[in-house]
Amino acid sequence: MKRRIKVLHPTSAWGGGHVQTCINLIKGMQRAGADTHLHIIRSNVDMSDVPYSPTVPTLLARLGLRLLERARRARTEQRFLSALDEGEIACLWPTVSITTYREISRRGNPIVMEGINTRMASARRILDAVYENAGRAPAHKISDARIAEEEEMLSLATHFFAPNPGVDAALIEPDSAFRGLAMKTSYGAWMPSAAPPDRTKLQNEVVTVIAVGMICLRKNTHGLLRAWRQLNPSGAKLVLCGAVDPEITQLCEAELAMQSVEVRGHVSDMNAVYRTADVFVMPSFEEGGPQVTYEAAVHAVPVIASPMGAGRMQDHEGAVLGIDPYDVTDMAAKIEMLIKDAELRRHYGARAYELAPLFDWNAVGRERYSALQHAFSEL
Repeated sequence: MKRRIKVLHPTSAWGGGHVQTCINLIKGMQRAGADTHLHIIRSNVDMSDVPYSPTVPTLLARLGLRLLERARRARTEQRFLSALDEGEIACLWPTVSITTYREISRRGNPIVMEGINTRMASARRILDAVYENAGRAPAHKISDARIAEEEEMLSLATHFFAPNPGVDAALIEPDSAFRGLAMKTSYGAWMPSAAPPDRTKLQNEVVTVIAVGMICLRKNTHGLLRAWRQLNPSGAKLVLCGAVDPEITQLCEAELAMQSVEVRGHVSDMNAVYRTADVFVMPSFEEGGPQVTYEAAVHAVPVIASPMGAGRMQDHEGAVLGIDPYDVTDMAAKIEMLIKDAELRRHYGARAYELAPLFDWNAVGRERYSALQHAFSEL
């Protein structure tokens, strides 16, 4: 009998976040021939090619039920357990409770755990050092209790989808409880229907460098801003797209006040930003699967990235211009290289776009399904 892949993400899908990542992956897997079924609270986004069961009926999905989300989450997990048959594969996303992990393990179903970020114990070590170097008390909220719970989940998981080399490495650290099979994968982006602008013909008077995502210490925005101040380039601007953490506002007041720095906050049409960008920078200290890096690639924007920020693109020669996230001078030098050299920008942008189809959601979903076929019989 053919095994079915049951996916549990006890959250509401409103667009964005890792629930949208989950939906995009299932679309790609279904199109590759996988038999999947998703359990979520409710959805307000396109669910074509995604077989799913919402806890809240579609007709009620738009109603204001946020106060009931916790109860709905528990109900979604109960419904998932009731629907999970013997031998079926349980793919579990963050926010699934340890109680559900224990019950699935007791039943003997294989558990595939999704690693949207680095293992917490490893991430805390990285971020504690980042906060200490910044002269701030740690505000990452990774507690001993959260680490202990995740380690128990890891001990119960039979398989793990790891979307980044940093996630791979964290799984095999001495204090990791994971003893299953890690499957290397990535996240991705949808390839635009239209080709990217011909960058050989772009003659922008001002070179636009963009950073996308939460503007915070974890993403190393303070390092980027300090590199920018050190460089103080003429004929270039730095555009920050994302919500700004108050710590960045406090630490980088002078840098944020520079005329060449623009803070846009949340941007609804990121495609327009990528189309007009000349350089993309992702200097993060800690990541899971950096989707914004792949989004830059599908728009042929040259990528400057730390090892965590590069994701699986770093597996391909010449795909990114690598930086040391702990070295502000190195970051400034690499940004300056691309600001001053239009031909080099075109080279890195063309190489990123050449590799972008590998990270289209359909390709990533197909790769995931193939990994599961190798790991399990009768798929």
